[in-house]
Amino acid sequence: MKPVVFRFLLYLLSLGGLSSYALAAESAVIEAPGPLGPLEGTLVNAGANTPVVLMISGSGPTGRDGNSALGPKPATLRQIADGLAKRGISSVRIDKHGMFSSKQAVADGNHVTIADYATDVRNWITVIRRKSGVRYVWLAGHSEGGLVALASAQGGRRYLRADPSGRCRSTSG
Repeated sequence: MKPVVFRFLLYLLSLGGLSSYALAAESAVIEAPGPLGPLEGTLVNAGANTPVVLMISGSGPTGRDGNSALGPKPATLRQIADGLAKRGISSVRIDKHGMFSSKQAVADGNHVTIADYATDVRNWITVIRRKSGVRYVWLAGHSEGGLVALASAQGGRRYLRADPSGRCRSTSG
């Protein structure tokens, strides 16, 4: 794994333990258009003109907080969002279409593809950019969410890439 990517992952993981402190960030439900109905997520707003990370959960019945309907409920993504907010970074955590609060967005949540989820992510990016005024939305995905993040970035006209020095550059795609 590249050192820059590894350091970024360690940084994200370190944020989870900070959620027990009081938060000044504001949380609100946010919606994006889905195929048959709205997609729902939670915006943690760290303030005006702050960077925004769109968090995409992993495979299976995993909700926006990172909890599986089939197992423990550690709320990992919510804890990361709280930690990011403490550092001045806003975030949006989403329910995948066909699941949880985004259940009405598709007739059958078991018949979706990575391309379907990637379309949802692009819709989320449009909504986030319109509501926040940010130019770029950072994508962070766990497991299947990482694959969805990569698929949603394909075909884009501009994207950010991190080079080995740790600097980000805007590149035409």
